Amino acid sequence: MGIEALKSRFRLKGIRQRFTFGLVWVISIILILFCSGTIFYNIRSLEASLQKKLYDISRLAELSIPSALWQYNYEYIDDFIDSISLYEDIAFIRVMADKKVIAKKSYPDFGNKDFFFFKNTSGFSVNEIKIVHGEFEIGLIQIALSHERIKHNAFNNSVIAIVLVFFVIIAIFVTNLVLSKKYLFKPLTELENATKLIAKGNLDTPIDTSSDDEIGKLANAFHHMIQSLKKITATRDSLNQEIDTRLKIEAKLRASEGKYRSLMDDVIDQTEAGIFILDSKFKVVWINRTLEEYFGIHRHEIIGKDKPKLLEKKIKYIFEDSDTFAEKVHDTYKNNTYIENFECHVLPDHGREERWLEHWSRPVQSGFYKHGRIELYYDITARKLYFREIKAALEDKEILFKEIHHRVKNNMQVIISLLSLQAEKTDSPLFSQVFKNIQNRILAMALVHEKLYKSKDLSNIDFNEYVQSFADSLIKSYGMDPEKILVITDIKNISFDLDNAIPCSLIINELVSNAMKYAFPGNRKGVIKIGIYQINPRDFEMTISDNGIGIPRDTDLATMDSLGLKLTRNIVEHQLDGRIEL
Repeated sequence: MGIEALKSRFRLKGIRQRFTFGLVWVISIILILFCSGTIFYNIRSLEASLQKKLYDISRLAELSIPSALWQYNYEYIDDFIDSISLYEDIAFIRVMADKKVIAKKSYPDFGNKDFFFFKNTSGFSVNEIKIVHGEFEIGLIQIALSHERIKHNAFNNSVIAIVLVFFVIIAIFVTNLVLSKKYLFKPLTELENATKLIAKGNLDTPIDTSSDDEIGKLANAFHHMIQSLKKITATRDSLNQEIDTRLKIEAKLRASEGKYRSLMDDVIDQTEAGIFILDSKFKVVWINRTLEEYFGIHRHEIIGKDKPKLLEKKIKYIFEDSDTFAEKVHDTYKNNTYIENFECHVLPDHGREERWLEHWSRPVQSGFYKHGRIELYYDITARKLYFREIKAALEDKEILFKEIHHRVKNNMQVIISLLSLQAEKTDSPLFSQVFKNIQNRILAMALVHEKLYKSKDLSNIDFNEYVQSFADSLIKSYGMDPEKILVITDIKNISFDLDNAIPCSLIINELVSNAMKYAFPGNRKGVIKIGIYQINPRDFEMTISDNGIGIPRDTDLATMDSLGLKLTRNIVEHQLDGRIEL
């Protein structure tokens, strides 16, 4: 078996295998490193303990032996060595004076080994201490400790650690197998099976979207994609059915040795849509005469050729945005599973007219050209030109409407000017006030037409901007000081059409004018607030208030004799189908 065969055999193909192997591998390495560190630390601790024991014995000998040796108390020395030899790990201890052995003790295993054996042999820790009494060196103490117990303990600890690591790995593997199967691989397997069924054409395959986790979100997104695909498929069912029918007919004709091939070619040639038929290797099987006319090409130059190469060398340059067109078509060849649709612009050239075409392509599901592709091109030039004409007509109409609003506004300004001239000729304050009221009412309507003239949207007026402009005009009209009378608006994202804007503007004129004339006598300062609020899609509330002297509580709007208030009530109740409250 070769190396490549071994790699292929042991390559992990599934997510479950890769996930489980990777997790166990990483945790195994971590546990092995931890176990090795623990064993190393344990050995080092045992060695440090052994060194400390050697130091303690040496220190004890330094304190106990000198006096006994100086006094020739060899019995005490023997007792001391016997007591020291009871310590764990003591392999050899000897007291010497004048190069003579005073006392000696060693494990039977080592027989008559000399101190130099222990000193030059690994597996022992040794120490040689000079015995000093006063200022005189009177002897030596030689001690050797064995590492045998440390090695034994280290081996036992290593075995225990390895066994623990093995059981931990087994526990992690089993836990991962159970949890991943329940929460990861089972939902993924179900989604995979559903995807395979959908790929075979069963778009009604149920997908479980009840989970709230990441897999549930993926399933939900996939479900929405399938619903969108079903809608797209449904919109082109009639076309697909026609194409499938023709392909089935062609398959039968091929099976009967092309008995009716010429008739089929004639049928395709008579189709108003330009048609490319490609086989499973995306070679051109057939194009009809309509496509020859659209692209300015001849079928004998195209049939049998590789379509992707033709696209790059010749066909894409027929279109205005050649790179984008080629990219979209190439995508269908890379993934021949979906329906593509977009518009493209054919540039004029010798033997070819300028056209707008709608490109549709879909995979072939059966017949001789199964796994191939059909590309259709519909001429939508007339529709494009019609849309352009409609757009131009709409632009002309918009210009006309703006001109009408402009002229209406100008005519109203002329009327306002005439009324102003007439008011200057009268000496009656009453008539002068009447003229001013009429001027303001006309001004309110004129400003509406002015806003429509300047607006990009002729069907709606930004009422916040309108009220601000109109309030400034009223302050100037009544000769009031803008620093003493402040008009505040509270109108957010409110737009009205012409039929509602003019009645509302007249209401604001009457009520704000009334406040300016009567609410602030004696040159008082004050605030007038205008608010418009949307209650629901068709109902609005307009509030006009001030902090002036106020209106008596027993006032009844229905019985008041003011022309402005009568006009306001009439507009609210009869034109706007609303109600007015004080």
